[in-house]
Amino acid sequence: MQHRCIPLFLALAAVAAPATALAAPANASATAGFDIALRDQAGGDLERFYAERGYKPLWVRGGKLGPQAATLLSWLDSAALDGLKPKSYRPDKIRTLVRDAQGGDAQALARAELALSEAFAAFVRDQRKPGKDRTIYADKALRPKAPGTLTVLRAAAFPKDFAAYVSGMDWMSEDYVRLRTLA
Repeated sequence: MQHRCIPLFLALAAVAAPATALAAPANASATAGFDIALRDQAGGDLERFYAERGYKPLWVRGGKLGPQAATLLSWLDSAALDGLKPKSYRPDKIRTLVRDAQGGDAQALARAELALSEAFAAFVRDQRKPGKDRTIYADKALRPKAPGTLTVLRAAAFPKDFAAYVSGMDWMSEDYVRLRTLA
């Protein structure tokens, strides 16, 4: 009886294989188009970050921007709560790029991906920038430094759920986030 199951399994696999093989190139070409657009548009630290990841996006999944884009825009809009200037992150321009990317065009998605990453890195860096306190450190190496773009983006790429990382403002302490939500 087992001998009959194996040929039946192979027959079912053979029937399903062509459909899978036909679907893969379309998805692969869409991904390749985005990868090429991202590679062409990225520069500086963003180019280095995405190249290290094989041009895997942070903000785009399945040809669409994830909910973390809207979350970041809300954080940027309320940056004054952090003592920062919201306009310095260009949320209106990013909002336009996000709107343009809703159609799924690879070039528009890449522009939005890069603008979101750039604004995110700047926002996190500015939030984590040491204050102007007068603390005297025994060694200059102990003095806190604002993280660079690569450091911010690498840390953001590490968690399994990037959307939760952004919505929970996980780059800041839990106490800070609680106080910020009370404001």
